[in-house]
Amino acid sequence: MDSIHCYSRLEEDGHRFDVNEKTSDDLDPPIVIVGTWKDALISDVQEIDDACSESILKYTENMSEDELRHIRQEYFISNTEDDPSVFQQIRENILNLARKMKTWNKDYPLKFIQLETRLQEKKKELPIISFQEIQNIASDTPKPLNDEELRFFLEFHHEIRALVYFKDLPSYIILDTQWLSDAFRYIVTAKKFRAISIKNRKKMG
Repeated sequence: MDSIHCYSRLEEDGHRFDVNEKTSDDLDPPIVIVGTWKDALISDVQEIDDACSESILKYTENMSEDELRHIRQEYFISNTEDDPSVFQQIRENILNLARKMKTWNKDYPLKFIQLETRLQEKKKELPIISFQEIQNIASDTPKPLNDEELRFFLEFHHEIRALVYFKDLPSYIILDTQWLSDAFRYIVTAKKFRAISIKNRKKMG
């Protein structure tokens, strides 16, 4: 829950699909709790549901109010006795929640994966690539990226340190971040220590 909440955001348009009749204060991403093995408990059905709900309350009692705003619905199911319609209802509710997410049915992830794969191969040849060349690669994938999408791709991967891309110096993109780190270390290291480093590398080779 902590990790999920860390990456949460408020829904900008205020429009929600609400399977649990919660308010518009709900946070994304939504969480659906599914408890299994209800059939392992021997008691009245309502008593079992109440006991399961109480367990959920105990589990979440130390969570902040903001974290709890991710929870949309709780289900307690039997592994052997529940009708298939129960599981179908869970699937439908989860699907309805997913459809309301802004990332639903977006092509960006697939486009990114295709370009990432091509650049990983390119990095084996050279640590640095021109913007023109990366444009050519991006337009030659099964789902080509236009210039705006490509710049978004580069900015995103720069943020996660997968490559180095400066908007004010866009002509070249560094694919191998370790290569850049080594280059800077070589520049700033004192000459006598640099000589020792080179000597050690020769010994290792």
